[in-house]
Amino acid sequence: MGNRALLFVFILFFTLSFTPVHSLTTVEEIKVTPEAIRGEIGDEIVFTITIHQLCRERCVLSIEDTKIQLYDLEKISETPWKEVEEYVFQKELK
Repeated sequence: MGNRALLFVFILFFTLSFTPVHSLTTVEEIKVTPEAIRGEIGDEIVFTITIHQLCRERCVLSIEDTKIQLYDLEKISETPWKEVEEYVFQKELK
């Protein structure tokens, strides 16, 4: 599988694998950067995951309950979630 196809599968799975809790007062957005990569098998790639979650009431799930799973890729390291703005959290995967 080519690198672009693998990245597409990763982003598609990543986007679909979240089970967000929806209510009328919650808006969630997930962004993965970079959106496109180039590399060879064995190259290390760093992805930044950004989740923007607005809760007008108490959120049912905390950000720590949000887990990222990779398939057909080996996770080397993962940073803890950190709040970069109000209701905006980021982590990096290598």
